Amino acid sequence: MNYSKIPEFGELPLNEGDPPLSAWGLWKNPALGSLNHLNETKTLEAAKSEIQTGERITLNSGFFFLTYTAHQVFHLTLSPPGLLGRQTFEQKVINKSPRVVNDDIITFNTQGSSQWDGFRHFAYQKEGYFYNGSRVTQQDIHGKDQPHLNSISAWAEHAIAGRAFLVDYFDWALENGKSYDPLASSPIPLSEVQQIIKEKIFSPRLEIY
Repeated sequence: MNYSKIPEFGELPLNEGDPPLSAWGLWKNPALGSLNHLNETKTLEAAKSEIQTGERITLNSGFFFLTYTAHQVFHLTLSPPGLLGRQTFEQKVINKSPRVVNDDIITFNTQGSSQWDGFRHFAYQKEGYFYNGSRVTQQDIHGKDQPHLNSISAWAEHAIAGRAFLVDYFDWALENGKSYDPLASSPIPLSEVQQIIKEKIFSPRLEIY
């Protein structure tokens, strides 16, 4: 990082003329963003102290269309339309006869399921600039000169192996009679997240340096 600490929101933007609340210039390796926190020392410390059961879970929701009913029940289907009007997942299985072999051809929109949003997915709408201080524009993203500009290729090379704690807001909302629609704009107050942590009686380690 280029700064000795993570800045407060009131200190943003870091540079005059940058979009509101941007932190461009914070990281030594800007292509990694917050993944700069994940280094060998932190990964080794977490593996030694945090792993207790060895249980593994997936956070992927699959290539399905997610619908949400008034009864707060999720339904997963492969039927159109896709999530938020996007293209649905398509799969073609090719029989490679006479060999007993199958090939799969799949077509999907990465925004149609759970995914990591890359730095070129959503720009500052008013300014028209994407992440980082080089003033990346839509024309830059669609140009042929820099195919990896703001892509997730740097993340893939760095690899992601870290620790996290999950706060199950949805179940807590149901238990407390609160309406919550994950497919709508539903701000979650910090006070409620803190309440969940208090009720579940766990103490997250907040140091990140």
